[in-house]
Amino acid sequence: MSNNRLFAILPQVSRSFAYIISKLTSPLRGVVCIAYLLFRIADTIEDAQASLAVKQKLFSLFRGLLQAGSLDTALFHDFSRTKEKLAGISAQEQLLLQEGHHVLQAFYAQQQKTRDVLYYWLNESMTGMQAYLTRDIATWSDLDDYCYYVAGTVGFMLTALFDHQDLLAAQTQPLAFKKQVLHFALALQKVNITRDIAADMAQGRRFWPQVIRPGNRITIQALNQMVENTLVSVQAGHGYVLAITHKAPDVRFFCIFSLFLALKTLRLLAGNPACLQQNIKTRKSTFYCTLLLARLAARLPNRCYTFLIGRYAKQVAVRLARGRA
Repeated sequence: MSNNRLFAILPQVSRSFAYIISKLTSPLRGVVCIAYLLFRIADTIEDAQASLAVKQKLFSLFRGLLQAGSLDTALFHDFSRTKEKLAGISAQEQLLLQEGHHVLQAFYAQQQKTRDVLYYWLNESMTGMQAYLTRDIATWSDLDDYCYYVAGTVGFMLTALFDHQDLLAAQTQPLAFKKQVLHFALALQKVNITRDIAADMAQGRRFWPQVIRPGNRITIQALNQMVENTLVSVQAGHGYVLAITHKAPDVRFFCIFSLFLALKTLRLLAGNPACLQQNIKTRKSTFYCTLLLARLAARLPNRCYTFLIGRYAKQVAVRLARGRA
């Protein structure tokens, strides 16, 4: 089927990613859209309010649908009936689940090599999600482990897709590159976790390490620790962009914009007690300014990108220093 239906769903579940995914060139644009929506379905199952048994069944059914090769109507009917037991999800997430058969059909239409990559990393992600349904995030190591499953897997999946299209420069240090991929993805996920603290706490979701939330109390000191930890991941992972060739400015833009916006969000969150009470987002003017700067940085020499990364990271560090004073 045409991906037009999927691109109609995408903006309902993501403002920023919908725009930058739409700017990728074909066929990568369609594949990344499908992948994003599949991961969002899994994420919706994880975050919804439901019994452990319901969530585990939905993960199992979703795996079965992905492995089927074509839409199994009986299996999808069971999935649809079971998902009705989910609560606490937005109207946009409900739409995504209702339109899940369109996403699956687009997945089935991909080449086997592409389906294998998507399934491998999505299955890896769901395995971790299921593990953390009954496991608390107690330490900073737990946080990194959890973020690997829900975001690092996405980073490795995208890297595999980029590699299939020869969009990556030759890597002489594969282990160092793997670390950059991981921390790039971890940084983006940690920004989401930090930004969404008010909504997550209200719905009983606990993603911040227990060591900084004794008694499930979130303080401004804990907030700054989360921002500082996220900044470390940014500094460990921002070099990932340097591995993407300039012959793929759309892919460079995709990654650079995500990281620029993440740093600007961290700058907004650092030392800001308001985000403990309500979700804080960047202004539209900041969003569009970031789009412009990312588009320029994607086409200019790497020193432009590294200069801006350093500048934004320093602004976050200054906010943190003020908070400690």
